Amino acid sequence: MEHSICSPLFPRCVGLGIKGDTLQVRVGSWDEAWKLNQSYLPYLTNLGKCFGKNVVELVHNTPNKPFIPIWVEMSVSPGTATVEDSPQNITAKDFQAFQLSESNAKKRKKNHRGGQTNMLSLQQVAELANHSGECDAELAALALGEKNIATWIIDQATQEVLLANRFALDANCKPPREVLAKDISALWEEEPLRELTDLVHRDTLVREHTNRGYRWHKEPGTEVWLRKKHDFTVDYAEVDFLGRVCRFEIVKEAMPV
Repeated sequence: MEHSICSPLFPRCVGLGIKGDTLQVRVGSWDEAWKLNQSYLPYLTNLGKCFGKNVVELVHNTPNKPFIPIWVEMSVSPGTATVEDSPQNITAKDFQAFQLSESNAKKRKKNHRGGQTNMLSLQQVAELANHSGECDAELAALALGEKNIATWIIDQATQEVLLANRFALDANCKPPREVLAKDISALWEEEPLRELTDLVHRDTLVREHTNRGYRWHKEPGTEVWLRKKHDFTVDYAEVDFLGRVCRFEIVKEAMPV
């Protein structure tokens, strides 16, 4: 029996479904499936692990093009994968963690001022982080649903970018595959990054932290990537995401220097 639900988890995803031992991620076309495979591979494999599935399948509507299978073991160390749910026991409740509630969506869209919607708040992240149990999908939905400011979810130990919204990727100019699942240390000076990591771990919530860092920039007509210095004002929260201790970043201001 197949179950599915619409989900705003990441760009191009229009829904999730369970079919046997496979987690199906639905997108519109084969091109979108291929881009998702290139850009979100680590996230997709971990998503499959969360559901206790061996395969994540990117399903699309393009005729004469195959679905794209992704094996969860690609990102799971031997002996760590667990399968706790059999397909026949999957119910709608299993998808609740992957559904952005309509009320939360309305909160972020109402009260337009000056043509802009309300920005994501640190309080929203904190409320999710304080809930018991896994909230990976809700955190992802918050980050990826924000349209006006850059949001990031970064592994505190390795500085690996686990998630970034479209605004963050556009601001850094590089293709998603060159940012996601990559070390973000190059956009920081070493000592400020170490101090920030320690601060977020100690305080859990850090509001309007200011620092000088970088964004990627490429001069027109060249293939050389440069770092362009910015002064940033950022809200941070330490969260558990995909089984890792991470910091959720809300970039409130980024001013070129």
